[in-house]
Amino acid sequence: MIIGDKSTFAFDIDDKEIGAKILTVDIVIDNQYVCYADNSAYVPQLIASMQGDVERILQKDWSKYVQYFERKSITEIYEFIFRTRIPETDEYDIEDDNIYPFYNFLNWGPTTDNLSCFIIPHHDSFFLTYQFLDTEHLIASGKAAIQSIPVNLSDLVSIINEAIAVLKQK
Repeated sequence: MIIGDKSTFAFDIDDKEIGAKILTVDIVIDNQYVCYADNSAYVPQLIASMQGDVERILQKDWSKYVQYFERKSITEIYEFIFRTRIPETDEYDIEDDNIYPFYNFLNWGPTTDNLSCFIIPHHDSFFLTYQFLDTEHLIASGKAAIQSIPVNLSDLVSIINEAIAVLKQK
């Protein structure tokens, strides 16, 4: 069952349980299935993670750290955020390590461990940005290392809430 729009953001949820409370759940961003390493999701944990992201999306002051993004492209912003977690960089631990978790998205356990993803505000729009953390998949995808696609946050929240509702029925 597809929930959302695969050209932007969607879930592909298999109806058959493959274990106790375990379902095959794929996430699709920009027509690309991103859960290639592990798409077997423990449903209660996945739902809790999804609900957490929805709450954070709705409650954030998205302008909080944008002063760091001035005159940067989406890719440069992604790289900046990512570097706030790398000790050898100048950006490490800026704002007491609050920037990375603030923009982090899809940190939903083993199903999304192969992916680094942020929601980035840029010029009155929002972009879903992601990068595969494994070089083999990156090369196989034939795409640039850091991908980004514009998203409407209301649509994103609606898609996640619809997926939560479906998963709760399983």
